[in-house]
Amino acid sequence: MIAAKGPKGSAIPVPTPTKASNGLVYQSNSKHTLGGEGNRPNAGIEPKNSLTIFENSVPLTIKGREHKARYALDSNGNVHRFSPDNTGSYHWSGSTADQRNKLELPNDVKAALRKQEGWKLK
Repeated sequence: MIAAKGPKGSAIPVPTPTKASNGLVYQSNSKHTLGGEGNRPNAGIEPKNSLTIFENSVPLTIKGREHKARYALDSNGNVHRFSPDNTGSYHWSGSTADQRNKLELPNDVKAALRKQEGWKLK
């Protein structure tokens, strides 16, 4: 992991574009940080270790087509979704563990994660 250091005391986990160990670029979106610019009640809250989770994310193929989002399973069995932006990087965009706005996975995504990755989902 090539970590980018944000402003000291920044609440945003990864404030600048950072190349992850999986070769992809990751940057937090402030709308997923409490008090962050654009934060709103229906936006999930990004975990502090989102970069580490992202580094273990996988692409997903559904019905022969690659899904735009990537998914990762954390050590507690929760699924995290990472969405691409229009600059070539990804940002955290939801989790089944989010207490505020739990990510609801569509059935086709659940089925693909079970089949492709062998994940046992909660």
